[in-house]
Amino acid sequence: AALKALLKRYPEAQLHALTSPDGRRVLSGFNKRLTRLIIHDRKSIKERLLRPRVRQEIAGAEYSDIFCFETNPSYQRFFKGSRAYVRQVRMSDEIVNFARRCLDLVANGKSRDNATEWIYLPVGEQGQRRAWEMLAGAGIDDDTYVVGFHPSFSGLRKVPFRNRDSRSQRGWPVEAFGALARQLTDYAAQEGMHMAIVMDLLPEERSLGESIVRASEGRIRLLTPAPDFERYKATLQRMNLLITPNTGPMHIAGAVGTRMVALFCVQHPGDSGPYVPPAQWVALRAEDTLAPHLGLAAIAPIDVFEACRRYLPV
Repeated sequence: AALKALLKRYPEAQLHALTSPDGRRVLSGFNKRLTRLIIHDRKSIKERLLRPRVRQEIAGAEYSDIFCFETNPSYQRFFKGSRAYVRQVRMSDEIVNFARRCLDLVANGKSRDNATEWIYLPVGEQGQRRAWEMLAGAGIDDDTYVVGFHPSFSGLRKVPFRNRDSRSQRGWPVEAFGALARQLTDYAAQEGMHMAIVMDLLPEERSLGESIVRASEGRIRLLTPAPDFERYKATLQRMNLLITPNTGPMHIAGAVGTRMVALFCVQHPGDSGPYVPPAQWVALRAEDTLAPHLGLAAIAPIDVFEACRRYLPV
């Protein structure tokens, strides 16, 4: 959304972006005026050694304006030596979606009452074709109502004791996904719906997917193709509904127009939820249950099912 706003504000300008390797995939084909990506991998063991190269690259580009959408003040170090006017997004205690904060930065704080620029990602024809072929191979045709489950999250494979809070706050239990799949498929059978529940996971997430399939009594179709971001975007776009915790794929699905039921714990959906039309998604919070200390496990499958029903065609 912020990049679209920058393109509109500077109609003659070319844009360069400092981003991560994952960001490079997301921004591929975004706009022909986004002509350069400067890659910085914060997760690399060589990150500190690579910082000077990034600073030199930015300083040598002679930018007139730099917009920093990272809240970490350390990002200012990349702009030392540049003569550009640097603006950095600021946080506050007010509940405001982060995308809205970025848009306000682009518009010098004057955009909140203007027309909304929802998040958006393009989906190419080749990606769509590969997604349709993969789904057809799983027996899913154009008339199938497709429900997606996304059970994983970044950091899932870290050492468990280093990741205890993240697992509680971002991981909905295997048993809960299984119970929801049974409820959805029972409802579809009762109403005569042609429904398929799919999980499109990375190959290394296959064991997690298989455990959820077992918990669902075999009612989910598990797909673990080779990574292909263009195909993945198109698969999310094909889904009629996605159930996911607060993750990156939640934002990607929002950006390609998919309806969602999203599960939150600790982070407020008003701050960190997808920046999409309100009718496109429903947020359920652990804090609104009787046992918020359980994390996402406090959100009952029946409550997620009831949230899903508002998007089901029957």
